[in-house]
Amino acid sequence: MFKHISILVTLLGLFITVSTEAETMHPSTQTKVYPVAIIGAGAGGTMATERAILNNREVLLFTGAKPEKKRSRGHWVRAVHNIPGLTKYTRALVELQQETLAHIASGPFQHNLSVVEDSVVSIEKQAGLFKLVDKTGQSYLAKYVILATGMMDEQPHIGGSIRPILKFGNNQSVAYCIMCDGHRSLNKKTVVIGHSEEAAKAALLLAERYQPSKLTILTNGKAPEFT
Repeated sequence: MFKHISILVTLLGLFITVSTEAETMHPSTQTKVYPVAIIGAGAGGTMATERAILNNREVLLFTGAKPEKKRSRGHWVRAVHNIPGLTKYTRALVELQQETLAHIASGPFQHNLSVVEDSVVSIEKQAGLFKLVDKTGQSYLAKYVILATGMMDEQPHIGGSIRPILKFGNNQSVAYCIMCDGHRSLNKKTVVIGHSEEAAKAALLLAERYQPSKLTILTNGKAPEFT
């Protein structure tokens, strides 16, 4: 089904809470055809939405359902230090998205934006158009689809549950991207959770670049796959 999707742009996007004055859609719109449907309202999806709106194109934006939003990287990674100008934000990706969509909603092209606060569960090509169905069963038609579904990090299960890691994720003690946040380990006690070769490579990179005061690999009860 998905191999026939015509993608204008594929950008990194994250499912994040949307709060703007833009129109929220829920009815079945089989007879209405949107020029562009964008799946994902994170960094990439928001950027694609703004660009399409400024090109005076009507956009149908799917922000994602709550369960997907809570699993997204945008939900867990709050501080962004590797992009100039974003260090002032407490929750950079969320705040930037909200600012951008609010700007669209208050501007001259606001009529071009329709928002569906749900996830897409299927996409099917029909007579040159794409039929998109959300979790509620509502369907929509679009000429083009932009996939901006982004990253969803897998939380480590400790003792069979992700709960033990959540408090550390919530207080930003956990880094999900070593290239983005490895600098936070500078001269600090650091733990890498994992048993694969990738875990060992991550530990070596941290040791070489940031000299943690103590560096430990926790395999989480699994046999190490590295030597």
